[in-house]
This record gives sequence, structure tokens and C-alpha cells, in this order.
Amino acid sequence: MPVFNEAAALEPIVSEVAEALRDRTFEVLLVDDGSTDTSWEVITELSQSVPQVRGLRFTRNFGHQAALMAGIDAARGEAVVMMDSDGEHPPELIPELIGKWEAGAAVVQGVRAECRQAGFLKRTSSRVFYRVFALLTGITTPPGSADFRLLARPVVELLKHHAGSVLFLRGLIPWLGFETEYVHYKPRRRLGGEVKYGFSRMLSLAASGIGSFTTFPLQLSVWVGAFVSLISFLYLLYAIIIKLSTSMVVPGWTSLIALVALLGGVQLVVLGLVGLYVGRIFFAQLNRPLYVVAKTIDSTSDGPGAQ
Repeated sequence: MPVFNEAAALEPIVSEVAEALRDRTFEVLLVDDGSTDTSWEVITELSQSVPQVRGLRFTRNFGHQAALMAGIDAARGEAVVMMDSDGEHPPELIPELIGKWEAGAAVVQGVRAECRQAGFLKRTSSRVFYRVFALLTGITTPPGSADFRLLARPVVELLKHHAGSVLFLRGLIPWLGFETEYVHYKPRRRLGGEVKYGFSRMLSLAASGIGSFTTFPLQLSVWVGAFVSLISFLYLLYAIIIKLSTSMVVPGWTSLIALVALLGGVQLVVLGLVGLYVGRIFFAQLNRPLYVVAKTIDSTSDGPGAQ
């Protein structure tokens, strides 16, 4: 469970998870993504009262996807359940996820039912994104798919070695192609803290996801450039014909300025798209770690240490 300023929610959510898994051997891995409240202190206290609790603390905030990846790297179970620590993902459904895994599914994906509390903009943007993502990448992901899922150990091992430098697990996991089952759930009210994913962060994550799985934006820029070039060539022919066929040439400053502005705009957009992809290549070759662990809590063995 990624944790970012969720001190008030941690004790009740850990209690609910422990209750849901009371008949099984389990661990609860809490990844503190650079919280500025007392989340780490609460994790420390929980590890003393609940022996199954393990903790990782980042040196700073690396983001939700990095926290999920850190949990995947450190998890030791044959099945790994990913869920938020704010209480919106219902722990009582964990046994159902496990049941579908035991029946043969390698991935059991939680799908969020539409909730009026989420707001019209978030609900609509989510539906549009998943449809566009499927259209551009060929990866079908049900609208409402969240980071509430179970992964079998073979999937976990693949992610540990091949996640890449740009994380978008909601696209990468279905791209792997493992047998997947779905569990629909209704999000609960938060147990504490505030919503961390505003519209701008959601938009950034969506752009990162599309950029990680398709070069369609670059292909589109080529098509737009070819179309504008064709229009410009036809306009040039028109200007030459008018010049040769009549001595009454109407001054065309307005059309000329408009054409130059259009061409300049298209060129800037194309260069911007190319720059985004080149930037991804640049950051990938730097080989920087996705996250850095400053502290670990593990009552049963040594933690994974800094990565």
C-alpha cells in the first residue's frame, strides 16, 4: 500500500486487511512515499503491534507509481495485492481476489463502479481516456480499472525486471497478456487524508501512459505535416496561376501571414512531440533509480535496503 500523508487512515485500514486475511499467512507492506505528516511514526507503531506489518520509507516523494513498484520489488508472497491506503479500496474483497487467483487467474483486476462522489469531470475523463488508450495502443482496459489488483508471482517477477523507466502499471499489466479476471467494487469513503490525484496529475499520468505504449502522436504529426504541406503546395500553384493569367494580382498579406502562422504552429507542435519522445529516451539512458529507500521496518528479516 502506497502511503502519502495518510496517518489517520493507516491503523483502521491495516486492521481491516488483517481481519480479511486472518486465516492466511500474509504481510502488509506500507510504502511511505515521502510523507510530511506522522505516517512513518504510525507505520513504526503498527509494526510493533502487528507483526505482519513491514515498512519502506522513501527519501522523498517519488510518486504513486514508484511506491507501487517498490512494493512489488519488496513483496515476498506468492500473490501480491496492490491497494491504496486511504480506505477507498475495500479490504473485504481481498478474499475474492485470492479466490480467483486460486482458480487460475494470474491477474485479478479491481474495476471501480461509477461513483457520484468522484465528480462529473473525473468520471467522464476516465471513460474517455480508457477508450482512447485502447484505440491507440490496442490494449483493452475496462473503464474504472484502478490500482486495486492481485498479481501472481510470475507477473510480479516480470514487472520487477521489465517495468522500465516510465511507469504506467495500468497499461503495462494488461499488456503482458496474462489470464485476467475482474472484480467490480464500489469505492468507499476515505478514512483520512486528502485526495492526492487532482485533474492535472491525472492528465499527466494519462499522457505518460499513452506516450509509453504508442508512437501514434508522432505518426499523427507526420500526417498533419503532410496535409498542411499539400495545402501549401496547392496554394503556391494557385498563386502562380493567378500571377501568370492576370495582371490584377490582389495583395495577399492576410492570407500570407495566416499561412506562415499555420506552418509555424504545425512545425512547433511536431518538434514538441519529437522532443517529448527524445526526452523519454534521455531519461531512460540516465539509468536513475525509480525510487530510493531511506529506512525499512521488517521484524522478520532484513529489509531490501536502498535501491
